[in-house]
Amino acid sequence: MPQSTPPHDAGLTALLRAAASGEHKPAYLIAGEPFATTAAAHALIDALVPAARRSFNLETYDGRTTPLGMVLDSLRTPGFFPGTKVVWLRESTLFLSGEKRADLTQALFTAWHDGREQEAAEKLLTLAALAGWSQDEFRGTRCSALSAARRREVFGETLDPDRVATLDAVQADAVARGLVVSAYRDDSGALLAF
Repeated sequence: MPQSTPPHDAGLTALLRAAASGEHKPAYLIAGEPFATTAAAHALIDALVPAARRSFNLETYDGRTTPLGMVLDSLRTPGFFPGTKVVWLRESTLFLSGEKRADLTQALFTAWHDGREQEAAEKLLTLAALAGWSQDEFRGTRCSALSAARRREVFGETLDPDRVATLDAVQADAVARGLVVSAYRDDSGALLAF
């Protein structure tokens, strides 16, 4: 049975300790809020999947564009080599509540200002998917053209003109990179049932 990564440090510490002692499950799923799972993912991957086996026993999916069924099928399929298989659902919107939109928006601005343009663009796509935008809407609607109320709804906070201009720049960058918005659906119930 797959094990999901808990969002708190004590749970991660217990999983790492179990992995180090050889007590581990056949498969693990790493998923959660996009800005909270990267460090845990790298720690678990390092502990559970030796570098020589990563091309066959580690599968990484983009949570914005990969249907949950594909991820669940991957969890049902054993790794190619003996040992633990890890499935990492990156940028997952499964457990991202509306209250976390402001956190994701802040992470977007931080990434952009730190020169991590692709990361910022991916976070904007996640917010657009959560808002129910199609790819055509994303390409055709500049963030600066939205009403202040609609921007607050999409981004979880009121934005000053400089931040709105930054959103337009991030959006243009995402379009130039050919990044796409996927249809957002809350499949967290299906994942938890699995």
